[in-house]
Amino acid sequence: MRTPTHEIDDEIACDDTPSVWPLLLATGSVLLGYLVGRVSYQRDLRAALRQIEESPEPIEITLQAL
Repeated sequence: MRTPTHEIDDEIACDDTPSVWPLLLATGSVLLGYLVGRVSYQRDLRAALRQIEESPEPIEITLQAL
């Protein structure tokens, strides 16, 4: 015996709804990573500038480019 066509169509239609949760999770992760990186960078930059200002000796600065 064959399954009526409308039952198959109903099952397929229910599976087509995309979830918004993966998108929200990815967006939240990107924003959190950006904020943590920015805070960390500012902290390191302030420490380096403080060291330059307080040092009585000449300081050699090396910048690495990616």
